Amino acid sequence: MVAGAANPASRHAVFSFLAGFWRQDYTSYIASIGQPTLAVMGETASSISQDNRKETPDERLAHYLACLPQGQGIKINGRNVLPYESTAEFVAAIATFINELS
Repeated sequence: MVAGAANPASRHAVFSFLAGFWRQDYTSYIASIGQPTLAVMGETASSISQDNRKETPDERLAHYLACLPQGQGIKINGRNVLPYESTAEFVAAIATFINELS
């Protein structure tokens, strides 16, 4: 990971982290979240399912929303680090969600 992280063109450190996270099945934990939850997905997000199949952002968002009992979802411009890639749009999405709860 250190070697991969030293080269900005390499994503080996990210892949290593995600591989460990990806092997876990957090579906039941996600389903136990009782609070209203907003899932914000990038329109060009990349994802690989546990069966090693590429997922579209719509498929990944649908999976989250199927698990979240009080979930809402939105796609915005960007890929995977939306607060940095699309700051204003991300803040607007979060603000709208929070204001709707009030």
